[in-house]
Amino acid sequence: MFLVPLKAFGVRVDTPSELVRGGRNANAESHNAKRRSSE
Repeated sequence: MFLVPLKAFGVRVDTPSELVRGGRNANAESHNAKRRSSE
C-alpha cells in the first residue's frame, strides 16, 4: 500500500530503514517545494 507510490517515483526500498529514510526525504522535498512556491 505504501510501497506502490514510492515505486511510482522510482524509489527502491529494500529495508524498513530505507523506507523510513525515503519517506522523510519525500516529506522534506514536498515541504521545501511548498515553501519555495509560497515565496
